[in-house]
Amino acid sequence: MAFRASRSNIPSGLLALVGTLIILAVGGSSASAATHGCPNAFYRYRDHGTKQYVEASMIRAEDLHCAGARHLAVRYGSAYRHDYGTPSHLMGFRCRWTRYGDDVGGARCRRADAFVSFSIYDSSPYH
Repeated sequence: MAFRASRSNIPSGLLALVGTLIILAVGGSSASAATHGCPNAFYRYRDHGTKQYVEASMIRAEDLHCAGARHLAVRYGSAYRHDYGTPSHLMGFRCRWTRYGDDVGGARCRRADAFVSFSIYDSSPYH
């Protein structure tokens, strides 16, 4: 007589365990990676007697809370403004910069499993 697996032959606890293991195996690490869209962040400064700012917008954070992602974006904006360049390393992140125009660009930063991307706009007309 052949054995047929049916619900009555398998304990419910075992079914729950197998189901959980399948979900974890299929989902992998992407199931645990939390992605957030975060509010804009600003670095404010004075230039030629006028109030200016560097705005970080479209901030996306993966495996990092918005507060940390926004802090990174503000620090990046500050370094961008003060050095007139883009930092390749900041707060333990490796960053890449893509320039879109004279005062606009985008950054992608990675640290271990954490990832942050954002756009940067510098309001100053004195470049």
